[in-house]
Amino acid sequence: MERQTGQLASDGDRDAGFSLIEVLIALVLIAMMTSILTSAIGQLRKIGEVNQKLVLQQEADTLADQIVFDLQTPFRRPLLVATSAGKQVVFRGSGDAIEFVAAVRTGFKSLGVRQVRYDIIDNGGRLSLRRRLMPYRPVVGSEASDVVSTHIDMIQFQYLGDKETVWRTNWDAANQLPAGLRFSLILEEEKIKAAATRQIWLPHVSLSMILPDLDHCGLQTVFYSSYCQ
Repeated sequence: MERQTGQLASDGDRDAGFSLIEVLIALVLIAMMTSILTSAIGQLRKIGEVNQKLVLQQEADTLADQIVFDLQTPFRRPLLVATSAGKQVVFRGSGDAIEFVAAVRTGFKSLGVRQVRYDIIDNGGRLSLRRRLMPYRPVVGSEASDVVSTHIDMIQFQYLGDKETVWRTNWDAANQLPAGLRFSLILEEEKIKAAATRQIWLPHVSLSMILPDLDHCGLQTVFYSSYCQ
């Protein structure tokens, strides 16, 4: 009887041992699956961050190109026009804002003479870059204002005068365009940043060499190929 009891106990221990091994194997499998899932989630997160970075970089480049496009009209120059009173602002700039007169698109196939301004504003606690299109003649037309980026972190304009070697942080020369202009901007969204830098050269033209005054034309939209005769 004792030998049978011992045999039964031994069989019970063997069954318990197999159950413990199965539990250990299950735990190892769970740990491996958890590790694989964690790694996969990390890879997906990295891919998402890369895609977000690419999208933000594309937005930064598009925004920089838009500013350059406004500065470089079809004749590759800001429009040099002044009113008969001679008080129209044609070009001025600071470190974080720029204002100039140019022919910009007002429709699919039309250009309009506008006073363009880019500046940074507080948009509900976040910095935003604003593009303002103001009528060249204040008595005609209305002002349009668009927020072109809602997550601007920084924009900096610099100006280079003719025969100068040091870039300025502002430009207020009354009778001369800067010879060169460069700017850098940084966008930030969810701790991801993207930057863009552009540099352009403007013609060395004195504002005393003024194109015909447009006040007598009775036109708000003027094409470079058809100024008032």
